[in-house]
Amino acid sequence: MSANASTGLMIELANVDVASPVEDGRRVLEGVDWRVAAGNYWVIKSGLEEGADALFLTAAGALRPASGVVRLFGRDTSPFNPEDLLEQRLRISLVLSGGGRLFPELTVAENVALPYCYHRNCELCATGEWFEKLLAFAGLEEWAERLPSELPRAIILNVGLARGLCLKPEVLLLEHPAFGLELGQRRWLLEKLGQLSSGHPILDGRPLTIAVTTTEFQPWVGYGRQFGVIEGKRLRILAGEADARAADDAAGTQLIGRKVDLSER
Repeated sequence: MSANASTGLMIELANVDVASPVEDGRRVLEGVDWRVAAGNYWVIKSGLEEGADALFLTAAGALRPASGVVRLFGRDTSPFNPEDLLEQRLRISLVLSGGGRLFPELTVAENVALPYCYHRNCELCATGEWFEKLLAFAGLEEWAERLPSELPRAIILNVGLARGLCLKPEVLLLEHPAFGLELGQRRWLLEKLGQLSSGHPILDGRPLTIAVTTTEFQPWVGYGRQFGVIEGKRLRILAGEADARAADDAAGTQLIGRKVDLSER
């Protein structure tokens, strides 16, 4: 058994420079040291364009790091070959901002089932009782036969969450899932993630390891257990909730200061 497996480490980034997924040669984050252990609930604060997507793509084994070491469940991902890492990658689910891309010609149910059917080599309609429970968990029963073009934004997020759970992952990475949500929708999301983190029957009672990014910590305090913030191409790990609240307060003070500066001109 590897040292990572024996200590419950699922994802480890050691001195990693994170590459841009769209610009060759550009490094969006530098010197990242991040360890995700079983049962963690990480909340990472970042702006929408500060590399959160690239960080999670790297952590999921979908993007080659510019430098440094990435280990998934104890396995070093270098030399980087996504096909060789399929076993580890299927244990990690990534939902990008907005719920990810949906196939416009497929119904909600088909979009949710697609990863399962692709990897299990089955028909889209042959998904069974558990799949119906998954749709119910995500609040999608009445939307199951709708096309993506018929969905409100909040429901698209639900589809992304359900699709992210369909392979019963051990780790769920969500990029800015609460951004733009109304209060009621945000509460629903926090409640669902809390249930998954504690252990829900939809995942056979196994607690799900979670990491999310957010533009502010406040909604996640009381839910998240580990905190970090992306600042100036660096991921800074915080000591706990008190530091998370302080980071929000500092950001608010800076924003007020900028408004005062502008008003005095």
